[in-house]
Amino acid sequence: MNGIKFDKTNRKGTIIAFLGITLLVFLILVSIVGAAEDSYSWVGKGKDLEKLGQYNEAIKVYDKALELNPDNLAAETDKGDALAHLGKYDEAIAVYNKVIKINPINAESLYGRGVALDKLNKPDEAMKSFDEITKSQPLNSLGWLGKGHLLCISGKYDEAVEAYGKAIMFKADISTQQYSDAFSGTGVALDKLNKHEAATKAFDSALQMDPHNSIALKHKNGFI
Repeated sequence: MNGIKFDKTNRKGTIIAFLGITLLVFLILVSIVGAAEDSYSWVGKGKDLEKLGQYNEAIKVYDKALELNPDNLAAETDKGDALAHLGKYDEAIAVYNKVIKINPINAESLYGRGVALDKLNKPDEAMKSFDEITKSQPLNSLGWLGKGHLLCISGKYDEAVEAYGKAIMFKADISTQQYSDAFSGTGVALDKLNKHEAATKAFDSALQMDPHNSIALKHKNGFI
């Protein structure tokens, strides 16, 4: 019968990879137990767990950070991010709103809320959340990144290119992955505007930032 064949070597490699991740999680949890009772140290451990895709464990760690310091807004925001990664968008929004109530211009929570609202098919509410960032902090890239995405999926490609351009210009406030996403989003919008050469350059820039950028890779492989 035709199909993928799993030999013993592949199986062994899969087992080794699984054990490697399990060991990393174990070491992180052991370091947490031995760490000082500092709320922000726990946030760092939570971030490490998120990088491994261990979102449920990360949430438990953020809860511990909040137990030690209920005013730790970074722990709340990161907890919201972990919930969003699990697809629990309503819960994530509730957490982001707690942060925003205390600090109405917290860009990370405003951005996270906007992304979660978009996932719930509430683009108008999502745009309002991104607008709150760009109005209060016009040099913060997060708001422009979110707006670029919404403008692009709504077919407003020229405006999307402009928004993404600002996200790229003010890159200090976004992660390397988000910076890459701004370039790939620019590429999509330019491609829709039939500016294929410029789009290709944008996708190339995205891949320089993040070689695993799925949108840029699809374009490079001719799927867009």
